[in-house]
This record gives sequence, structure tokens and C-alpha cells, in this order.
Amino acid sequence: MAGSRRHGADVLLTDFDRTLVWLFEDRSRRRAACQELLTIRAEQGIPGPSGPDPAAGDPYDLWADAHRWMMASSPAEADSLNGTIAARLGEHELAAAESARLLTGVETTLRRLRDLRIEVAIISNNATEAIYRALKANRMEGFVTKVFGREPGCDLAALKPSPTLLCNALSELGVASDRALFAGDSITDMVAGRAAGIPTVGVLGHSRDGREALIAAGAVQVVATFADLGPLLEDGATEPPRTGLW
Repeated sequence: MAGSRRHGADVLLTDFDRTLVWLFEDRSRRRAACQELLTIRAEQGIPGPSGPDPAAGDPYDLWADAHRWMMASSPAEADSLNGTIAARLGEHELAAAESARLLTGVETTLRRLRDLRIEVAIISNNATEAIYRALKANRMEGFVTKVFGREPGCDLAALKPSPTLLCNALSELGVASDRALFAGDSITDMVAGRAAGIPTVGVLGHSRDGREALIAAGAVQVVATFADLGPLLEDGATEPPRTGLW
């Protein structure tokens, strides 16, 4: 853990994929999702990405790359493509959520935060329904107050790195930005947290971005694992948490 500075907060806002779980850790599921997106790209005339085996990559990278290509070549059709990809990828997310398991230390930390009376809300670009399903599969529904994720037909411009979901969470939970902490694994998370004015902590565990990159993107601190967040939040609120949605 980089330092031991505490961030007393009433609410922990946290990313989901690669922070609480690794949704597509299973290679066969990841490959199936990538192949689906490659098919959609081909149908739209989008060239295949560079690399020896694009289906072995990350489906979200394929989506981002397809969006960039469409914005450069046919921006009027980009929204339609995004909607198609979001729906089809959402089906893969739902299937993956059934077997997704919490990363090391996550369950213990969520239980500890409940004891500390610190609310937890998930802020994610993943399909909201898939996140709910993964929490239920791990019997952790009652440890999360609410999920702010990707809803069917939502404005994808509101997803991270936009601060929109984070600002919505602050408003709905009734908490000021300086009484919240946001944790995530990616540069995208750091940018969104900084834009929302929320102290943001980088979690290295399954991150594809290094410590320096997370700090440069806005992290006020970087920790090795999600479990390291508990000690940072020990000065949190003493009011009882809201009841979970389930």
C-alpha cells in the first residue's frame, strides 16, 4: 500500500470489474464475447484489430476500438453500433456473472465496511443486471446499497470516464463528494473520480494500468488490493447504513 493516509468517509463508491470481480476471467467466456464483437464489427465493415488473435483479447477493448473507428469514419452510425454491442455484450456479461467470484479480500472488506457503518455503492460501465446477478451468486447483495451501472438504452456518453454515474450516486445517496471515496482499477476510473471531485484510490490487484499511470490520472493514493481500503476508511461515519435493495 502506498502510504497509510486515512480518508474518513460515509460512503465507498467502487468500480466492479477487476476491482470486486474479474467478470471475464474465464478464457472461454472471454473468447466467446470477443468473437461476438468481432462478428458485429465485420458486419459493420470495421477492420479487425491488429494482433495475432483478437478473440483472445478483452471485449471492452474491441468495443472501444470499434467506437473510435466509427466516430472517425461514420459518426452518425456510432450510436446504433454502440447500442447493438451493449445489448449483445450484456448477454455475455449476464452469463459470466453466474460464475464470477469475488476477488481475494473483497468479501472480508465488504463485511468490515458494514461493521464500520460505511455504505457501499457500485459505479460501473458493466450491465447493471449482470452486477446484481454476480452479487447474488456470491451472497453479497445486502452489503451493497445500490448499483449505478449500464442500463438498457442508456446514454453511453454518461458512462465512465464521464463523472455522470458518480454524480448521480452522490445525489441519490445524499452524500457530499468530500465524504465519499471512490476505488477503481483503471485510468478511466481515476479520470471519472477526479472529474466528480471525489478522492479516488487506485487498486492494483487486477489492474492493467500501473501505479504511476493511476496517480497521473488522478489517484490520491494507490493500494495493492481491495482489502487495503478497510484501514483507509476507519474514520468513516457512525450513522447506521441504509438497508440494501434486496
